[in-house]
Amino acid sequence: MKHITFFLLGMVCYFASIAQQKTYFDRKGNKATDSTSAYVYRTFSKDSLNPTYFKYAEYYLKGDVLRVSAFVKTPHVVSSVIGQKLAYYPNGKLYTREQYNQWHQLTDTAYQYYQNGAIESIKVYNPEKKNADKIEYILLQDSLGKKLVVNGNGFLRLVYSDNYYESGPIVNNKKDGQWTGKYMKDTFVEIWENEELVSGTLKDSSGVSSTYNKDNYYLEPEYPGGLNTLRRNLGNNYRYPSKAMAEGVSGTVIVGFIIERDGTMSNFKVEQDLGHGTGQEAIRALRQTSQKWKPGIQRGKPVRVAYRIPLTLNLQ
Repeated sequence: MKHITFFLLGMVCYFASIAQQKTYFDRKGNKATDSTSAYVYRTFSKDSLNPTYFKYAEYYLKGDVLRVSAFVKTPHVVSSVIGQKLAYYPNGKLYTREQYNQWHQLTDTAYQYYQNGAIESIKVYNPEKKNADKIEYILLQDSLGKKLVVNGNGFLRLVYSDNYYESGPIVNNKKDGQWTGKYMKDTFVEIWENEELVSGTLKDSSGVSSTYNKDNYYLEPEYPGGLNTLRRNLGNNYRYPSKAMAEGVSGTVIVGFIIERDGTMSNFKVEQDLGHGTGQEAIRALRQTSQKWKPGIQRGKPVRVAYRIPLTLNLQ
C-alpha cells in the first residue's frame, strides 16, 4: 500500500538532475518569456569545490555583468542561500556583501555600498534574537560620508519598496520617538517608545484617518483551526498523480499564493515542482480547502499577504 505524508514545515529536496541553463527575469523580478524583455538572467550549476550545494549566479543582460553570486541548497530557489552572498551594480562595483546561516537567515556583519564605492551601511544580524534586536545598525551614512546612524543611535530610513518606506529616530537600535512613512497610497505617523508602539494614525488617499495601537499593528493571517487543520485538509484533498506514482516520485512541492483582504486565496503559483502533475495537484488540493482565512492586519487594516507552503510527498 502506498502512503502520502505531508509536512508544512521544513523542506526535503528532490532532484533528478540539474543542468546549467539561463532563466530570464524583468526589472521587477518577474519571469520573462525570453531575453528580449529581460533585465537579468540566472544560472544554477554544480561546483566541484562545493559539491553539497549549487552555485547560483545572476547576470545583467547588458554586458553579461555579474549581478549576484552565492551558493544555494535548492536549485531555482534563491531564498535557500547558504554562506556568503555578493551583489553588484551594473558598473561591476560591489553593492552588498551578506552572510547566511544553514537556515538561510541573514547572520553576522552585512555591508552595503554606494555606486561610488563609499559605505552606505554596516549592520550586524543575529537571527536568534527577536524583532528589532535581530539587527544592530553599526553605521549608516549618505553618499558624501555624512553619518546618520552610529552604533545604533541616530535617524534611520527604511525602504522596503518604491511605495513602502518609513523613517524616524532610533536609540540603542530601537525605534524611539515619532516615525512617519508611506504604505501604498496611505501615509502614517507613529509614536514609539523603546521599540514599543504607543499609537499610530493612518490616512488614506481620500484623507480619511484611522488609529491603531500595538494590538492591531501587525497580525499574521490565520487559517480556521490553524495549520494542523490546513495540513489535514490538504492530506484529505491531495490525490497523488498516477504518473508520479508510477515513476516513484517523492520530494517537496512548494506552492505560493496570496491571502486577500477578505481572507480568500488567489494567485496560486508552483514555486518548486517535482513534475508529473504533482505541482498542479497541490494547487487543486489547496483550492479545495475553500475556507476563508482570517486576513492579515497591518496598521489596523486588512492587507494582502504572500504565503508559501511546502508539501512533502513520500511514497512508501
